[in-house]
Amino acid sequence: ITSKLRGGKSEPQEIQNGLQNLINDTFVHQAAEIFRLQQIIIFNLTSLTQDVERSFEYLEQSLILQAKELDPLFCPRNSSVSTFNNSFTSQHVDSSIKTIVKCSNTCDVSLMKIILANLTSICVLKTSAHEFSDTIEFLKNYIEEKSVLPTEIACEYLINRFYPLAGVTNVSHVEDVNLLNCLLMKVKWDGLNTQASEIDNLSQRSGYESVTSLFPYLKCLVCKAKGETDNFRKYMNLILDDDSNVLSCVRLETLMLKGFELTKSGFQQQALAAFSQALKEKTNNMRALYGIVQAFKHSHDYNSAIEVLKNIAKLHQLKNGFSTSPNQDQFIPAMLATLSQHPKEVLSHESILAELASMLLMNKQFENAASAFMTSLKMLEAKHPASSPCKLQRARLGAAFSFLMAENVADSIVIAQFMNSKTSLKRKLDWEPFDLLTAFILAKGYALTNQDAKAVIFFDKALKCVLPAISNRKEKQSSRDGQKSGSEMLVSECYLSLENYARLRSRLYYEKSVILRRSGDKLSHKQCLEAAISLSPSSFILDHYQNFLQSNGEPEPRGLGKLRKKTVQKIGLDLDNLDVTSVAIKMIIEDEF
Repeated sequence: ITSKLRGGKSEPQEIQNGLQNLINDTFVHQAAEIFRLQQIIIFNLTSLTQDVERSFEYLEQSLILQAKELDPLFCPRNSSVSTFNNSFTSQHVDSSIKTIVKCSNTCDVSLMKIILANLTSICVLKTSAHEFSDTIEFLKNYIEEKSVLPTEIACEYLINRFYPLAGVTNVSHVEDVNLLNCLLMKVKWDGLNTQASEIDNLSQRSGYESVTSLFPYLKCLVCKAKGETDNFRKYMNLILDDDSNVLSCVRLETLMLKGFELTKSGFQQQALAAFSQALKEKTNNMRALYGIVQAFKHSHDYNSAIEVLKNIAKLHQLKNGFSTSPNQDQFIPAMLATLSQHPKEVLSHESILAELASMLLMNKQFENAASAFMTSLKMLEAKHPASSPCKLQRARLGAAFSFLMAENVADSIVIAQFMNSKTSLKRKLDWEPFDLLTAFILAKGYALTNQDAKAVIFFDKALKCVLPAISNRKEKQSSRDGQKSGSEMLVSECYLSLENYARLRSRLYYEKSVILRRSGDKLSHKQCLEAAISLSPSSFILDHYQNFLQSNGEPEPRGLGKLRKKTVQKIGLDLDNLDVTSVAIKMIIEDEF
């Protein structure tokens, strides 16, 4: 199979399919040579594909079966489940490797090197796999102790991890992969303690001749982690000024790194230029397009940001997400992507649709927002019917609130009633303001359909829901003072701070007073208006209170005019972490329905 790749007789996709079929056959019989073959196949599959989950499943299954072959009493807990979300996964791998080493009379060092390469490669490609660090250290120490023994690696069976993919590997290729992987993990998780000399020393090895431009990029990341701005720019310019010796994927990641840093620093036009250059390196790159979205958002060009998000969503429909089809330069770009600020999980189809819907809601395109939230909801229900309760509730909440704002009250009430009926789910999500917003949507919906008794009940429920919501956000209050000195407060950080808590309760009391006025209960109407004013004297609430007093011939209280002069801060939104709950609360507090 490997020789077909080198001879140009097969495409990488065909090679990948052949290797997957072969390794599935090997699990029927487990023996020493079969175990070695499995590890070689896993090495090659990792070189060909970005499907890290499948590579890990193969690795875990191979290790467990070999450990059981050597020690029949070996039985890892919950070994039937192979997933990165499983807390036992690292224990399976660690216990299996230690059992293999312990029970093998003469454990092959070359085989241990391939196992180490497979495990470190998965850790590099998977941002949450640092729990394997102890196992990696164990393997490294074992290999170092046995390094005096002669080792033979069947390099003719190995696919070149670097460039060209079809090139013949040498006996040091696995070691080159291991050394590079360990450096990448250190840069990713411990950049502050990574020295430039470590990168320089490794770059001198002959096995990295085809990827030399990778090392200045690693220095960029280290300098960024250490806050060494001048050196960060120096290495970045070193890459971007070299037109001939830099890999396209390295230039792409450098341009995106530059773009995100410029966005963070407030230079949005320069950031847009950097992301546009990145798109010239790779057309329709989703992370570059998402960078453009970020730059447009921070320059408050929300319409342009929405259009680009729509384009990303269309690309997902065309490509069905990120392509996992292998090609000539697959592993290095996949590895670089995990080192970047925006790994591909941020750009899943569901996440893009959720952000698009929240952007449309924030931009007051309510009908389009409702449609986007419903599309997101259907996708989540189809893909994750039980595993994403929080995402599902957010999508339902967004749809219900958008329908309400679009004056489609009937659909809004139906969705909110369904959310209100999910009592078991609400207990799981008591840290989110779902109850509060659901009660508000139902109260407002019933008010608009002249069901005043129900409206009052749910306004009262919303007022009660604010109390636990503020208590669950106390940790935010301690960091509030001095954190936001400008004219805006970020909703995601302090939308239920003491000030916004008062403003939200004020709005709810005002909305309740409108219902009471319509029902003819003047005393309760007046009491609710006074409660609203005592919490936060918004100008439109003061107007309503003044009109009430004049229509009933009551004198205006002293000091009412001074309240109008009080400046109320405008609530801002965390544009980097836009969320439907924060957008909805901002609109409830500030907008006149």
